[in-house]
Amino acid sequence: VVKIRNLGTSLGFEKIIIKNGLFICFFISNQMSPYFQSEIFDRIIARISDGTSGFEFKQSEGKLKLVARKVDNLEKALLMLKKLQQ
Repeated sequence: VVKIRNLGTSLGFEKIIIKNGLFICFFISNQMSPYFQSEIFDRIIARISDGTSGFEFKQSEGKLKLVARKVDNLEKALLMLKKLQQ
């Protein structure tokens, strides 16, 4: 859990939820943050766009998040975050 939290923070996620097979990563809530013009965010967009990450973008209640389904263990969640980091 600590590895997932640390890696998630380094990728710019404020909050991560793993529950009932869903893996949800919440981006920084300040939409004016320079993070959204950063290399890290650009890399995440590229990984999502190529379709190999298993994540999809969602936005609700003004919050941008990544959602993956069928994530049933912490090892799988960590592997998915590592793919975003590459």
